[in-house]
Amino acid sequence: MSEEQFVAVQAARSPRPDQVHTYQYTGLLLCGECTRRMEGTWNNGGAAYRCRHGHSSATSPSGRTANAYIRESHLLARMPLLHIRLTHNPAPPTTGIGQSSALTPLKRVTAIPRITTPTPEEVIAQLRRTAQTLTYHHPAKTLEVSGMLPIRIAV
Repeated sequence: MSEEQFVAVQAARSPRPDQVHTYQYTGLLLCGECTRRMEGTWNNGGAAYRCRHGHSSATSPSGRTANAYIRESHLLARMPLLHIRLTHNPAPPTTGIGQSSALTPLKRVTAIPRITTPTPEEVIAQLRRTAQTLTYHHPAKTLEVSGMLPIRIAV
C-alpha cells in the first residue's frame, strides 16, 4: 500500500471536520456518584453521556467506581414520563366524613380537552427555563429531577 493510499483510507475513516454532533442534555445531566456534569460522547452512531468521576486513563483503575454511561436515546424515551412528574399535581380526594355517599347525577360534557404530550425537546427546554438539572444514578439506573422521586430508566 502506498503512502497516498494509506492517507486516503485514514481520511475516510476519521470524522469529517464539518460533521458536528449535538448533545441535547449538555449542562443538564449530572452524575449521581460524584455530582460532576456528564460529558457528551458519540458512540455507535448515537449521542451518549459519560462520567469518569474525575479520573483519566493515566490513573490506576483499581478501587475506583466504574464509569457512568447512558445513551441519549434512553433519556429521550423517558421525557414524557418526566413531563408528567414535573407538571402533574394530583388533588386530594374530596370525599370525607359527613359527606353524602349518594351518587351525584352525571353532568353533560360538551367537549373533552385534548391532552397533548410534549416532545422531548419541549421538556428539555422547560428544564432549561426552570434551571433544573437531571441527576443520573448509574448503579441503580435511575434519573431524578431536583429531589423528586427517581424515574426508572430501562437500559
